[in-house]
Amino acid sequence: MTQISDKRKSLVDWETAKLHAGLISNPKPIWTIFPPKKESGRCYHFPTESNFEKKVEDCLKKNPKHSLGLIVNPTIEKPADYGSRKEDLNPAGFVKTWGASNSHIKGARCLFTEGDGNLPLEKQVEVVFDAMAMPASFVTFSGGKSLHFYFLLSEFIDKERFTKMQKRLQVICNEQDEDFGADKSIHSPCQVMRAVGGFHPSGKKTIFYRISQGWGEQKGILIYNPKFIEGLIFGGKIQDQKEIPPAATTTDLTKPFSQRAKNYNTAELNEGNWFTRLPLETRIPLAVEMLGFVVNRSTTGKGERFDCINILAGMKKHFGAEITAEICISAKWESDYWNPIKELPTIYEPIKSDIGCLVWQAKFGGGRKWVYENSKVINKEKKIKLENIFPPELSKNLRVITKFLPYPDYLIISTFLPAVAGALRLDTKVILNEGSDYVVPANLYVITVGKTGAKKTPLLRNLIKEPLSQIEAEISNKYKFEFAEYLQAAKNKEEKVEPPTRTMVTVGDLTEESTQKQLEIQEQKGRSLLILRDELSGFFQSMNKYTKGRGSQVESLLEYFDGGGFTSIRLDSKGSTKVRSCSKSQVSLYGNIQDKILADLIKNGDENGLWARNIFSPLPSIPVKLQVLSQLQKEEHRTAKQYLQNFLKLVYGQMYFTYELSDEAQQLFFDYEFKKQVEAQASKLASHAALLCKSAGKVGRVAGLLHIIKHIEEPVEHISKDTLLAAIEFVDFFDDFAINFQRENTKSDEELRMEKIQNICLRSKSPVAWREIQQALSPKDRKKWNKEICIESIVKLEYMGFGEITGGKKAGSIRYKPNKPYKV
Repeated sequence: MTQISDKRKSLVDWETAKLHAGLISNPKPIWTIFPPKKESGRCYHFPTESNFEKKVEDCLKKNPKHSLGLIVNPTIEKPADYGSRKEDLNPAGFVKTWGASNSHIKGARCLFTEGDGNLPLEKQVEVVFDAMAMPASFVTFSGGKSLHFYFLLSEFIDKERFTKMQKRLQVICNEQDEDFGADKSIHSPCQVMRAVGGFHPSGKKTIFYRISQGWGEQKGILIYNPKFIEGLIFGGKIQDQKEIPPAATTTDLTKPFSQRAKNYNTAELNEGNWFTRLPLETRIPLAVEMLGFVVNRSTTGKGERFDCINILAGMKKHFGAEITAEICISAKWESDYWNPIKELPTIYEPIKSDIGCLVWQAKFGGGRKWVYENSKVINKEKKIKLENIFPPELSKNLRVITKFLPYPDYLIISTFLPAVAGALRLDTKVILNEGSDYVVPANLYVITVGKTGAKKTPLLRNLIKEPLSQIEAEISNKYKFEFAEYLQAAKNKEEKVEPPTRTMVTVGDLTEESTQKQLEIQEQKGRSLLILRDELSGFFQSMNKYTKGRGSQVESLLEYFDGGGFTSIRLDSKGSTKVRSCSKSQVSLYGNIQDKILADLIKNGDENGLWARNIFSPLPSIPVKLQVLSQLQKEEHRTAKQYLQNFLKLVYGQMYFTYELSDEAQQLFFDYEFKKQVEAQASKLASHAALLCKSAGKVGRVAGLLHIIKHIEEPVEHISKDTLLAAIEFVDFFDDFAINFQRENTKSDEELRMEKIQNICLRSKSPVAWREIQQALSPKDRKKWNKEICIESIVKLEYMGFGEITGGKKAGSIRYKPNKPYKV
């Protein structure tokens, strides 16, 4: 196909062509009309002078298979006597175009490469990125089969240096992938490259394919220091350059980054496997902790930048750019030679490194050695160990039941405790302080929070429904027997025959009226009740549904938590008064909910304290492949299931009892309760204060349940200090999760804006101008938050003590210097 089409108004898009020339610091290049590589033909050169556009287009019309290019590097000033010497003339006797010879070139402000190996375009991007371990400043698409990669330089380099670097650049790209087919001939100082805005012989336009933006003080397009690129592509090979420090003996810098990384990629992947199985709320603080153990690039020339870049790339791939930036800021992972926030934008897909790089470097790299067993973050979760909370035999059987399911110990415990609470007799309670009448029932509200597909249903079935199934079967059989007797008595017309009532251990779908009716029966029979829902979202969303918002379903649930009763007076369909009442209740709650749904439910706060009464237990999303069980494993599972059923039958058969704290436990509890009061007073969020105010009551309930489990064979009146300590550790773990979850999901638009501005400014060591903040905001944020709103937020940040404003408080002159991360 020829280049010319009658439909085109112009053969060149001069706006983008001139932009291309400006980007390579050669705004007045020598424009070149060149023939296809596989065909012979003459090259035509046109200096950037008056009317050059028409001359170029006229030449293209006469040579329809030729393409538009430009000599990339700028020229030195043309001598006044140029053209007077014989060597200035071509064989035909015409003066050669100034700038078309190597001797005319001043130097270079960029390096460039292209691949002719027929690789897919994105594969070409991957090859060059892997070879250089950083993106090109910009990439153009020829219109044919190749991309052209340009690395802009912060200063001019001479022609000799340019030629050496160009040759090496082609070599490392081909070493990375021999199919890339880097053009080894493009190292001449007067090299011609296809110009953006022209047309390929295929008929397609040469265009900008990708542009890499800078960050912070680096505005606009990415520009690299020539010394840095030399060290990167040559490593230890250059000895005649004094500014390049010797290569470290432990790392072969003569290889591209990705080839050197292959030495420990397998080990990294293995290290990353266990990390990814942790819940997000554990992974983020763990990454902060690990960054304190990896190299921090304290100097140059030791290969530390390579390690830092791989760590950063792995984190960005795993967490995303924004969370990675927050992790780096929290860990203070920076030095005079390393600024991860400014490096983040230079890392983009495809990213080869994974999170295992961080873990591997923390454990085996050049920094201090991170030890799993000594991790404060890991141990926070590991302290809650099944065998430390429950008796040995119970723990052993719970392990068998959950052996092939991805449940951490805290989750097993938090799920089984409501089953125990649901089996207890009504009026089982714990006296926490008799002097102030601080008494709590032995009940519990637990909500498991996890994503779809996180195996929430098997958790409920294996640890609650199945263990309680034998009790429910016996209750059902007893009711059937009593109802048969009632029918027989009614048939015999015996006087005053009342139909039997049926107690329940668990209930699912219920209204306020049906709940009250059932609680009347539960009180008559002296039994507690467990509200059990596989999905709690519908339960919470339908509250007061049948009362048009005027009902008391939510309020009743709050009162049931404290063991309260109710009195309800209603009119039936005939207009007769109907009274329902009970003096006390013992209601527990257990169910599952998706994290996104919970976030929507709690975003308006917690004015009535409903969420504060709950224990929120995180369920990590860990994929587990089903396994074929041996006959022995099947038998073990059946035995363990029978054990849990018999255990809860023991609980069900126990008389109600009032437990008290031992003297030591009382003192510990009083200190804990006071501490939580102080924390609640200091809390800035009402929802956090409500949660902290309920912590002590939840500790009392958990301590009571743990004590009952521990002494199920022979009840003991006083709860020990050790049991209370275990309950405190248990509740605090879940309260931390709930507080962090609320903090992340209840931020107002203003809080999100202030946090984002603060994080942007923390990336700079000097005061940040409004224009820099604006550039760092995403397009969506810039559309949502105008200049005036952002300035108001900056002023508020200063007022709250998070930073200092220098200059005026108008957008044109404001400078903001933060002093600490923003926290609600």
